[in-house]
Amino acid sequence: MFHLATLLHVKGFAITIIQTKYRALDPTLFPHFTFHLLDDDGLPDNATFGPCNHTTILATLNTNCSEPFRNCISRILSKDHVACLITDPMWSFTKSVATSFGLPRIVLSRFCRVSLWVVRRGSIEGSNETDPLPLPEDYSDTICQRGNIVNWAPQQQFLAHPAVGGFLTHCGWNSIMESISEGVPMLCLPFFADQDINTRHVCDNWRIGMELDKGIQRGEIAKAVRKLMVEEDGQAMRSRVRALKEKATLSVIKGGSSYKSLENLTNYLMSF
Repeated sequence: MFHLATLLHVKGFAITIIQTKYRALDPTLFPHFTFHLLDDDGLPDNATFGPCNHTTILATLNTNCSEPFRNCISRILSKDHVACLITDPMWSFTKSVATSFGLPRIVLSRFCRVSLWVVRRGSIEGSNETDPLPLPEDYSDTICQRGNIVNWAPQQQFLAHPAVGGFLTHCGWNSIMESISEGVPMLCLPFFADQDINTRHVCDNWRIGMELDKGIQRGEIAKAVRKLMVEEDGQAMRSRVRALKEKATLSVIKGGSSYKSLENLTNYLMSF
């Protein structure tokens, strides 16, 4: 979403981001965008997103954000012209609001030799974003010579590093596109939403990864990593994903399919 926002900003559009209080981004990180915060998203400040409550959280946000979102759009329209609303497909409440204001609405669908594990604070059930990671005692000391655990990492930059031989991912569409763009095969552990369907594309259609379909078991993960890194099946996946990388690279240069799609989108937005 933010990659697209940045591209449209380069094309001359003013970008306004409307976000919930829940897991809100720091506006100072994006000084070229205007940010609005919805007054009440219906969630407590210590709400966490986990496997047992993700549907409840999404339902709560969709129920409670409709009216604050409507009020926010109304305030923006009282001062500025809005060409188009671009929204995540999970936010169903945006459809009726956009329709009531006569706004065009676009739904944007989304998803190693050096062992790096990114665990975002607050992503583990029972913890929040200010807590240290709830790891077993002495765990960090045990793995410090073999890997590194971080709260956040610039994913695309790491995937581009030549030391990275594979990517264990939940298979959100963004992650898949970034992995393909850097020619990195995947181990897939889908969680919810579109991730199961995305995994089918990665494993069955493109054959550039494999699913950890028995869950998080030490022996199964070790076997999958070994297969991906050193066995013939892994080498074949690496060859196929590199071929896709070449196609992805061609698609974004002038005349490529993605280049043309961005031009078409820009022209479409400018037509309003």
